[in-house]
Amino acid sequence: MADPSRHKRRKVHVEQTRPLLRPLASYNRKVSPPPIGNYPATDPATFDDENDPLRDFFRSAVASAPKEAVNLTVDRPDAKDVNRTGLRRGQPESSTATADSGTQTWPSPFRLTTIRDLPWSENKDTVGIAEILGDVMLHEVWLFNYMHNIHWVMAQFDIDIRAHVKVVFVHGNWKQEDEGRKRMEEEAKSYPNVKLVTAYMPEAFGTHHTKIMVLFRRDDMAQVIIHTANMIPFDWTNMTQAAWISPLLPPIEKDPTRSEIGDQFKRDLLEYFGFYSNSRCGPLVDSLKNHSFTSVKAIFIGSVPGRHKISEAKFGWPKLRKVLSTIPCPSIPGATPAVFAQCSSIATLGVKDTWLTPVFFSALSATATKGGKKPQFGIIFPTAQEIRESLNGYNSGSSIHLRLVSAAQQKQLEYLNPLFHHWSSQSQSAGRDRAAPHIKTYIRFSSDPKDTSTGIDWALVTSANLSMQAWGATEKDGMVRICSYEAGVLVHPGLWGEGVKMKPVFRKNEAGEEKVVGLRMPYGLPIAKYTKEDEVWTAGKSYKEVDWLGQSWMA
Repeated sequence: MADPSRHKRRKVHVEQTRPLLRPLASYNRKVSPPPIGNYPATDPATFDDENDPLRDFFRSAVASAPKEAVNLTVDRPDAKDVNRTGLRRGQPESSTATADSGTQTWPSPFRLTTIRDLPWSENKDTVGIAEILGDVMLHEVWLFNYMHNIHWVMAQFDIDIRAHVKVVFVHGNWKQEDEGRKRMEEEAKSYPNVKLVTAYMPEAFGTHHTKIMVLFRRDDMAQVIIHTANMIPFDWTNMTQAAWISPLLPPIEKDPTRSEIGDQFKRDLLEYFGFYSNSRCGPLVDSLKNHSFTSVKAIFIGSVPGRHKISEAKFGWPKLRKVLSTIPCPSIPGATPAVFAQCSSIATLGVKDTWLTPVFFSALSATATKGGKKPQFGIIFPTAQEIRESLNGYNSGSSIHLRLVSAAQQKQLEYLNPLFHHWSSQSQSAGRDRAAPHIKTYIRFSSDPKDTSTGIDWALVTSANLSMQAWGATEKDGMVRICSYEAGVLVHPGLWGEGVKMKPVFRKNEAGEEKVVGLRMPYGLPIAKYTKEDEVWTAGKSYKEVDWLGQSWMA
């Protein structure tokens, strides 16, 4: 993290006026957990291109995030833990019927995280951090992330194992004087079972933006979770996030069967971890080598800092293009496919559209189907009004970035504006309209996504925003330069077998149709384009108009 003293601190000013909307009852309810320390909600996202086109701009500290969290799931009769088993003692839950039991229907490969201040009806089949880390079977955990609140993370473990489970925090605070590093080192002193690992950072202005958990259990099983949230309470409270949670991975000797899909995922993941160096992640790689990934139905898409050959297509947009070129996207007569990039931050991409369309969107257009229609493109990004109406009001905007300070950034807005679409939906809601998006998704719809009948050709959940730092800047010598670590998971219906389709589902995780994989949607359909009156949210601007909590925003 950058030194906060070097930047102007943004303030949320509370006006002496009535809120625009009635506050939620949950803001006034009593909660059992003690207050959590105040950590700014932050994420590398916007960049200064005056000196280096690939230089990250670290956002400054922001106003206080909500300090307490309540788990709404455990007391529900149908509550499940991260592995979809029962949470309530004496009431085991039966597993969802799958192809293995003869029923050709599958739950969403992605799960949304639980939102504290939404009713249970909007949190069905979601997952919370306590469900992931609260498993008493855990004995070793590796956490890769940009931000870590160690005290808060350790509080998520079951009290009986908290002092015994080995926890490794992998971060990118490589400067000895970095305030974030000093804070983590001080917090770690309270836990003899905690180890800090600083990621290899060859790009001075790159960031360790990856969000991965690797869990090792006392029953010799392992599990990999790739998600979109920082390890801080703010991100797991009222922001829309998603997680891909692998099946439990048994030791190879207990499952000697092989799967081309699972083996490839394993190779790619281990190659990614191997980039950190043997001294940092060697023990993790050695442990995962001994586990079977046969049951995995997903494709790993990662980015690591450095200059890489485009022809090798190992990381960034070259890897994504290579994978997409193997996925068939059959054309539908009279329909035009659509690809929507939904992110929480948009970097400085250039005065002219020299990267977004010709490089990145071109990569997203790749398909194994020849002669099909080229997809239309859109970007889903919240408006200022959507931020004002979000559960955290303007505080939500501290995690969502688009810089419009310089003339170059204003010029960039000219080619971005026609692409902007709303986060919230006036029709088929996903139940997350007021939970501002920190999630990042890239989805190809087989036709204009108007309703649940729309098919999905592929979907990607990742830590990577719309930036050259994350996906890679093309250089003239056939190389791609990536600055940051990123990790994501791509899925498509072909991973489940021939003739299988994928469709969007809302407020639940299953489509309930034969030979259909449901994809839990974070946003509603149809996706509405900005009107001339809509204003894109930018955290660098002051807003006098109060949010629903009665707060204004001072940049």
